Amino acid sequence: MLENWPTIVAPLETGLDQSARILAELPVHIIAGALAVPVVLALISRRLLAILAATMLAVVAFMILYRPTLAGTTLALASYAGSVLVALWSLGSWWRGRAVRHELAALRAEIEQLVHAESRRMLADLKSGSDAAGSAARRMGE
Repeated sequence: MLENWPTIVAPLETGLDQSARILAELPVHIIAGALAVPVVLALISRRLLAILAATMLAVVAFMILYRPTLAGTTLALASYAGSVLVALWSLGSWWRGRAVRHELAALRAEIEQLVHAESRRMLADLKSGSDAAGSAARRMGE
């Protein structure tokens, strides 16, 4: 597997070198505009964590392109911020799951109450129906 590594890496290096030359020639406002597209899409979604994550990744990409000498620091800080975002997302999903579980428990209790009430109503109907049938039979016999 590793003996084929140079045939895989060479085209990637060539593509990355070409991309670096193209990006170096682009004006900063075009790069910033292109990096703003994911942020705008996240804003449309109206999901706070998606907006924060897209903004953070766009800032990281911009900083690496604008100041490549700070790439290590930028990636370290972005990794930390990303881990915080993942933790926040996890907490949010846990709370949403907890709320759904509570709602399901309340709905189950309500269904049980409705089933019990329906059983009582049916039993009362049967009792009143048998009383009416018995009194009708007695009247027929008279």
